[in-house]
Amino acid sequence: MSITDQPRLKRQALGVAMALWCSHGLCSTTGGGAHAQIPAENPEKIVVPTLSNQPQQRVAKDETIAQDLTYLVVGTDAVVGLVSPRQTPGDSSSMSALLANTSLATTNNSAQLVLVDGQRIPGKLENRQGVATWVSLWCAPRVLVTDEIRSLVFGRNAPPSATDTDVIQLKNGDRVTGFISEISPTTVTVDVGSGTTTTLTVAMDTITALSLVGPSKPRSGCRVWLTDGTVLDGPSVSWMSANYLRIMGIAGAKTPVLTVPRDRVLAVQSSPDSATPLATLTPVASIPQGCEGFRFTTSIPVAAPGTWALDAPPLELDGPVLLTYPAQAVNTRLVAVAYRTPTARLAGSVDVVIRASGKELLRERFESNRARVEIRVDLPVAPFEIELQPADGNAVGDTVTLERAVLFPR
Repeated sequence: MSITDQPRLKRQALGVAMALWCSHGLCSTTGGGAHAQIPAENPEKIVVPTLSNQPQQRVAKDETIAQDLTYLVVGTDAVVGLVSPRQTPGDSSSMSALLANTSLATTNNSAQLVLVDGQRIPGKLENRQGVATWVSLWCAPRVLVTDEIRSLVFGRNAPPSATDTDVIQLKNGDRVTGFISEISPTTVTVDVGSGTTTTLTVAMDTITALSLVGPSKPRSGCRVWLTDGTVLDGPSVSWMSANYLRIMGIAGAKTPVLTVPRDRVLAVQSSPDSATPLATLTPVASIPQGCEGFRFTTSIPVAAPGTWALDAPPLELDGPVLLTYPAQAVNTRLVAVAYRTPTARLAGSVDVVIRASGKELLRERFESNRARVEIRVDLPVAPFEIELQPADGNAVGDTVTLERAVLFPR
C-alpha cells in the first residue's frame, strides 16, 4: 500500500504562539498554562514561562553558552566579521547568517517534535481533553497532526529513517512500518501490509521514536537555532539590545515578539538561500592522483550526529581522498574551520587542497605543530574539489575535520 495513495488525517492545528523567555528566574503561571509578561523598555523585566503544572525550571548548565558570547557575522557580501559581547549584532536584513563562535551543538535531553518544514520543538506529549497535544516552553500547545510531522522522538533517541513508509521504533528494538493514520495521547494507529491491510494499535509508552514520510514543506523568513535544541522560524529578527534577540511577527503567536537572551542564541539564518551547509551536498569520492598505491577505502565525509547551528555538523574527512562537489547556482564563499585531533597529528602530515575549474584555490599543510586553520575560499559557478593527500608519503593519520563548513552566496 503506497503512502501517497492514503489520505492523511485532517485536523485543524492550533497556531504556534510564542512566549517570552529569559534567564532571570521569574515566572507567572495561571490555570496550568504558561504566560509571560511582554518586556517594557527595561529587558530585565522579562519573565520566564514554564511547562504547565511544572515547577519553575532554571537554565541547565549544558543548555547555555557563556555570557561573554562572541558571534561570527556573515554579511550579505559573504564577508565574515566578529561581534564582541558588548556589540549588538546585525538584523536579518543586513546579514546572511549569525553564528556563535563555538563548536557546540544544540543540547536536547527531552522529547522533540520535528515539523515537515524542519522546525524542531523540544517538549513533551500531553493528553488535552483526549487529544495528543505537544507542550513546550517556547510555543503554545500544539495538536499533533500527521501531515505536519516529520518525526517525534523521546529522550535522546535518533529518529528512524523513513523513505517509503512511516516507521515506528520500539523500545525492544523492533520496528513497525506502514501508514500512521492517527496519533493519540496513549497510542499510535498504523496500517500495515500491502493489498490487504491490517490496522495495528501501538502503545505510546512502548515507542522511542517515529518518522513519517511525505513531502517537505518549504520554509521562508529567518531561522533561529537555540542552545536547548529548539529551531524556530520567523519573518525577521532584530536586536533590542546587545543581550536580547527579537523574532518579529510570527504568524499565530499570542505575543507579537519572541524575545530570546543572547546566551540562548546559537545561530541565525536570514533566509533559506542565504547559507548552504556543506553537509547537505553529496560529493563523489575518488582516489587522488599519485595515491593509487596506497591500500585504503575512499569514502564521503561522515557528519557528526545531533542538531548543529545552521544545520552544519562537523564533517570528518578520512584520506587520502578526492571529493568532487556539484556546482552551485551562484558564486559562493566556503567558510569553515579545518582541524586535526592530537592522535592524527602524531601520525603524519597531510595537505588539504581546494580546487575549482582546474585551479588550485587553497593548500594548507597540517603537521604536528599545526592543528587548526580558518578557511575562506571563493568558489566560481563550477564543480569544486576538496582533497586530502599525504604530505610525507605516509597515508596514516590523514584525517581532517571540517567544522561549521557553510557556503555563502557572494
